[in-house]
Amino acid sequence: MMKKDLTFIGMKGSAVRADQNLLNLTGAKLKVDGVFGPKTKTAALKFQELHGLYGDGVIGPITRYELMFYKYPHFNKEEFKCHCGGRYCSGYPVQVKEALLVLLEEIRKACGNKPVTINRGISCTKHNATIPGAAKDSQHIYGTAADITVPGISDKELDQICLRLNPNGGVGISYGRHTHIDARGVKARW
Repeated sequence: MMKKDLTFIGMKGSAVRADQNLLNLTGAKLKVDGVFGPKTKTAALKFQELHGLYGDGVIGPITRYELMFYKYPHFNKEEFKCHCGGRYCSGYPVQVKEALLVLLEEIRKACGNKPVTINRGISCTKHNATIPGAAKDSQHIYGTAADITVPGISDKELDQICLRLNPNGGVGISYGRHTHIDARGVKARW
């Protein structure tokens, strides 16, 4: 792990401000001043404790990943858990990519702020291999994909919304089940 990925006591700057903003989303009441002082460390320790993380008061990639979900309040990490039920993995063989959460928030907004149901998020490679028709290199194994439905929005309408909002990612038309979306970074349609 590189030191630049960490913020800790005594540090100053924009990375600290960003982490203070994230901590404030969790209910901390920090002054966003870009100074990682005792109050920021205490807030980080409290967050780490509440989320079962190693409690050192340092904000690194693991803590920042958990904090990321507070930026996207309509989605939580549990929704993306692998459906293998613990047979092959811990449920989280990869992390959900932030680009996917951004896309899901855009889709939710375009659907009139109706809840987006995640039917499938992350898949470990072994579970993915058990899914009929799943691509061997499915975006689900990279944390960049979700199969979704939106109650009250027709499959056809959801497909069209996803096609419009995801020009540089994957969209798999639902055919009455769910719509696949992914943030792969290149256009893919099927």
